[in-house]
Amino acid sequence: MLTLREVMVAHQIATKPDVTLEDLADQFELSKRTIRYDLENIEENLFARKVFPEYIAILKDMDEQKRVSLRSYIEELHLSEVTLAPQERYLILKYTLILLGKLNLTKISKELQVSRMTVKNDFNQLLKELAKSQLSTKLKYKDGYILTGKEERVRQFQRDILENISSHSFYNELLFSDLLDKFLAELDLSGITEFLYNLQQQLRGIFTDSSYARMKNSLMVTVIRNKAGKQLTAGNRTVSSTDEQLEALKELKVGLEEAYAITISHEDIEETWAVLKQCRFVRSEIFEKDYSIEIDRLVYQLVQAFGYRYGVDLTKDKELFDGLNNHLKPLMRQSSFDDSSSIMFEEIQSEYPGVYETVAEVLQETPLSAGACQLPQQAVPLISVHFAAALHRQSVYTGVSKKVLIVCSQGIGVSKLLEEQLSSQFNVDVQDVIPAHYLKHYSEKANVDLIISTVDLNADENHAPVLKVSPLLTQKDLKQLESEGIIRHSKKIELSKLLAILSENLKEGDSQDLITALKHNFGRFLVDDLSNREVRESQQVKEAFVQVADRADSFKEAISLALKPLVDHKYIEQAYVSEVIHAFAENGSYMFVAEGIAIPHARSEQVKETGFGILKLHEPVRYSDNQTIDMLICFSSRDNLGHLDALINIVDYVKTPEFLSALRSIRTADELARHILSINIETEEL
Repeated sequence: MLTLREVMVAHQIATKPDVTLEDLADQFELSKRTIRYDLENIEENLFARKVFPEYIAILKDMDEQKRVSLRSYIEELHLSEVTLAPQERYLILKYTLILLGKLNLTKISKELQVSRMTVKNDFNQLLKELAKSQLSTKLKYKDGYILTGKEERVRQFQRDILENISSHSFYNELLFSDLLDKFLAELDLSGITEFLYNLQQQLRGIFTDSSYARMKNSLMVTVIRNKAGKQLTAGNRTVSSTDEQLEALKELKVGLEEAYAITISHEDIEETWAVLKQCRFVRSEIFEKDYSIEIDRLVYQLVQAFGYRYGVDLTKDKELFDGLNNHLKPLMRQSSFDDSSSIMFEEIQSEYPGVYETVAEVLQETPLSAGACQLPQQAVPLISVHFAAALHRQSVYTGVSKKVLIVCSQGIGVSKLLEEQLSSQFNVDVQDVIPAHYLKHYSEKANVDLIISTVDLNADENHAPVLKVSPLLTQKDLKQLESEGIIRHSKKIELSKLLAILSENLKEGDSQDLITALKHNFGRFLVDDLSNREVRESQQVKEAFVQVADRADSFKEAISLALKPLVDHKYIEQAYVSEVIHAFAENGSYMFVAEGIAIPHARSEQVKETGFGILKLHEPVRYSDNQTIDMLICFSSRDNLGHLDALINIVDYVKTPEFLSALRSIRTADELARHILSINIETEEL
């Protein structure tokens, strides 16, 4: 078996195509010799498990198809298939006892595949740690060791553990996902999320994501302990009854009581209030447009001083003023600063050294460095990004902009930095910036084309497609944005759009001469999407590509069946099928266009021609607990444009009540093909 460290190394290789031996050594803080030894073990294991048909050197011989296979193997591993180091095994024991309240040494030794004596030694060490917090255990027949001690200490331990393991990462998923599921025991979290939403409304603010997670974890502990009959000691706190936050908790507690059939005590409220006081949230008034005169004055002084030192005039840059206002307001109105963004400081200093140095000097000379409005030192690199964006701001792209919603875990300030980057480099219309937890309640969600997020979002949310990026856009992120159809200002020009614009100002005549002249003068900047358009489109949907089947054992088998005609007709390589299956497994919820109808696809170099493989199943196949598939419209796209017209027309048609009604009675491929081929998939002439 692989060790957990070897699994983590393999995961890095599977998810990061450009990772090197040096990168792995730095990340895991090991010598290159140790990493080489890990790689040998990984390669032998993969060969023995027949992940690859032959023995390969995974740092040298990996291609995209092999990377997909490796990623699939790694992500399907169970904890019982991994050898744990002593410190990892100890965490499993500790977290199990504290979260579940009991620990059966014999049972867990079998689960971890180690001797009971090994587990007993770990447990004895754990008892010493618990004793320091006045916690202990007692032995109970069949259940094993039961956790005992002050309820306040148990709850604090549980909150600390949840904060450590609830953040999304492959490490946490592998080690603790089963334990977290057991702790929650199918607890319906909707009551807690509704309570937090109402609390934010009552306090007229929005939690940062880290604070939202802290409150959510605390409430989960409160609810679960109360449902188990575990009560806090009465009368151990004395607090003011006039605090706004405390009064809000008292007023809203009835919602939790009704949702979970429990009684929330005064001590529960005070405990939650203590957690709430440690949280950060941005008050609603910082979004108002009538910015305070004082902040306006300070921002103007800052911009003026920077421009004087840097030799530019930025005093008329409205975007810079708005960006600094939005960023500085929450910093000035809060007593604490979120250090979670400190990991980006070196990257900002490296990318904008001159700007960073100038901002640091200017901040020392303006009123922002002293008094009530004093800014923390961590604000220097973030403010530098605003000035760097102003210095590099390009002319606005004239095409139709996608409506984008930005979701960010770092807080409103960092979200504004991401907005600045997107607005300055791409043709996007940023509708708003919100923390991830607020997405469910965002009222304009249906009006956005794309959500750009710095965090993983729940696949079952009903919202636009999601693109995950870094808080500070990397080169990889910039390429990913372009691949999603968000046009960079420097992107090549589509000939059809240029011709349409020019034709509005030309007299009637043969446009071919104009096309020839444009190609001659601007050829390398043009994408010729006019030549052979009709030929290409007539080949995208063929009768042979439309199938009807009785059933499929899984959605993976259904996708393979739907794409088989495209493989047979040399439209795609077989590897593309695996890539689509992986993409649908990861993000399939976003690919449903109607109830029971999905459009699995992937962006890949394994595509030779644009085409559609369509499959109808008489017996629906299960995708998730609340989604089944009646019909698949799988497609391959050679570029970002060739499939759009046909796809839009097909999707629009299959969503109509007429087709959805007819779908139930369709029994043969000929019937389905007649429906699909009756759609006008040709594009309108320019």
